[in-house]
Amino acid sequence: MPLPSRTLCFPMAQSLVVALALVSSAPGQTLTETNAPAVSLPAPAPLPPPPEKPVEKEKPVAPPTPAPPLPGSLLVTELEGFAQNSVAVQQLLTAALDLSGKGLVYKMGSAKPENGGMDCSGTMYYLLRSVGLTAVPRQSDEQYRWAWQAGTFIAVNGVEARTFEFAKLRPGCLLFWTGTYDVGKRNPPISHVMIYLGKRATDGKELMFGASDGRLSGGKPSWGVGVFDFRLPTAKGTSRFIGYAPIPGLSYDDAPSANAASK
Repeated sequence: MPLPSRTLCFPMAQSLVVALALVSSAPGQTLTETNAPAVSLPAPAPLPPPPEKPVEKEKPVAPPTPAPPLPGSLLVTELEGFAQNSVAVQQLLTAALDLSGKGLVYKMGSAKPENGGMDCSGTMYYLLRSVGLTAVPRQSDEQYRWAWQAGTFIAVNGVEARTFEFAKLRPGCLLFWTGTYDVGKRNPPISHVMIYLGKRATDGKELMFGASDGRLSGGKPSWGVGVFDFRLPTAKGTSRFIGYAPIPGLSYDDAPSANAASK
């Protein structure tokens, strides 16, 4: 038989009382997470420092390549018999030796000192024009043809040793070579040109002026515009000295007389 509805079992009533007490423990207050007691959490461990980047070692810097040695220079008073040359030749040699002291390098394709250097035929072109010989062509084979057509070229067939063919060589003559480098289909294959200076007064060694990228100056390979040793190539090499020529239009015959020079 069921119990009356107003009668409660004691354990159930006790549970209800406890629940009501929890819900209404304080007026207007509801039990939520914010009312819960704070929980103390441990502080987070510090982050490890970022890994150090490996220190790059500086690569050793190669020392700068030294500039190739320039050819020597000379004073006109150091040339044997300079005063015995014609006035025109003296002017030419003076202008050449002035260029030799400017520190110009060998520069292919250049005929102007303001470019910092010149090549062999460019040096001859600039030098001769500077003393009024404006008919000179620009290229070495053209300069050879210019001298040949003027009838001044003297061929040399001897090698290594001076022969009778050099009897007419004098300061101010153009000097011509073949085979110093590949000139392609150029015919005749003239590849190099310089000017004969004469002999050095102190030791009698023969000298020439021009531009080169490795000829000997004072016995040492040199690069640039200046004074070089005049030596014939050996028979074993590819280059060949083919001859020399008084410069067309340059006077070689108005040298002062011996009496005038001695005054």
